[in-house]
Amino acid sequence: MARTSARRAPSQTQFVMLGISGVLWLLFWNVVASAGTGGAENVAVIGTGCLLTALWVAVLVTVIARPDQPRMASALFMALFLALDFVWAITGIAALHVGPNGSQAVAQNAVYAEVSVVLAMATLLPALLRIRAVSLRGLVVVAAAGVAGLAIVGVAKAISVVPAVWTVANSGDSSSLNAISCPSVHLCVAVDSTGDVVTSETPASSMRPWTVANVDGSRKFNGVSCPTTTFCVAVDASGNVVTSNHPTGGAGAWTGARVDESFSLNGVSCASATLCVAVDNNGDAVTSNDPGGGAAAWIATNIEGAANLNAVACPTVTLCVAVDDSGFALASTDPSGGSGSWVVTKIDGSINLDGVACFASGACVAVDDNGNAVSTSNPAGAKPVWNVTPLDRAATLIGVSCARTAVCVAVDAVGAVLSSTSPQATAGDWQLTQLAGAPNPNGVSCVSDSLCVVVNGDGSVGISTSPT
Repeated sequence: MARTSARRAPSQTQFVMLGISGVLWLLFWNVVASAGTGGAENVAVIGTGCLLTALWVAVLVTVIARPDQPRMASALFMALFLALDFVWAITGIAALHVGPNGSQAVAQNAVYAEVSVVLAMATLLPALLRIRAVSLRGLVVVAAAGVAGLAIVGVAKAISVVPAVWTVANSGDSSSLNAISCPSVHLCVAVDSTGDVVTSETPASSMRPWTVANVDGSRKFNGVSCPTTTFCVAVDASGNVVTSNHPTGGAGAWTGARVDESFSLNGVSCASATLCVAVDNNGDAVTSNDPGGGAAAWIATNIEGAANLNAVACPTVTLCVAVDDSGFALASTDPSGGSGSWVVTKIDGSINLDGVACFASGACVAVDDNGNAVSTSNPAGAKPVWNVTPLDRAATLIGVSCARTAVCVAVDAVGAVLSSTSPQATAGDWQLTQLAGAPNPNGVSCVSDSLCVVVNGDGSVGISTSPT
């Protein structure tokens, strides 16, 4: 009588190993996508990902088609885990400072590598020791591996501070980029000194090109604000506002209007598509409740004599704060309410204030020529208190942006970026990072703690997906 052998079913342990390796494979892509240096668009990384995919499929086929070959499956699993470790070793996105003082530096990817090694050893152990899935020992080993991996990740996150990582990329514009506004991680709009709007729908990537469109002749743009991805307002040195309901639509999608006949518009901030406030070099706030409605829709109101107003921030329709070149801040809870609705406060001696940014909560941070951050939690109060914090004695701080979350990033004139999650605290709560090549930044915009973009005088952009 011929002997027949029953086909062995894949063990539960092998399926657990497949699941864990699949999670690690997805984690690899998560790390790559957040790298800020080309990410998954990099050809070499795509090739590596394809190799990992092939290895995973090979393991899957072996486990299902050849359950009688546990050693083969184990060898393929080991190759997959080692490949993942190697990839993490060469695509780490930052250094990880471990310890209360950040004195010991290790690679962030080493944490992932250790996790995968622990999981690999523990999940392969049952097969190497011929422990069946139904065995209590096998299940305990696999469960212990998962707990150990989670513990390593949890401890690493609890005791670590990840420093900011910035990548400098070419925007495709050779002119000086003067300002930028990023309403989402899917759109950033910059403006330059020769009438161009420079846009990107993938601003987190240093590999994707930006699109340049001339929308304002040869005039110098000084500011831009995009409250949404479908509406942007730019202002120039000739008193024009240029608006668009389709910022990436090219030159034909932008419309200009002269709203300030005699003076330069230095900055603009739009709390929404129904409130924009621009400021000029003659003490005027130029406001509109219909920013795309042409020149007649904008009203100029003098709020500070003949002062040079450098910047304005309107986080909500009920709060706008402007700063000037003599250490004054001007705040209003009714920006369209005329000159009487603005409160003027001396906040920084007679020092030139170059930029200001505010949270929706009302807290604001201004920056000045002496490298100070000047902050308050109530700019529109009857007697607002502004605190001066020295941050950068080496250079002028020329711009600042605060995301919807508690993140602020300032830039100086020689290529330094300072970031903080506690912008109203001490100088020690700000972290300084030098942009490669010191490309003299002119402005910055932060969507959240996962994306900030700096624009530079050489036409390049600085990108960070971990700005703090």
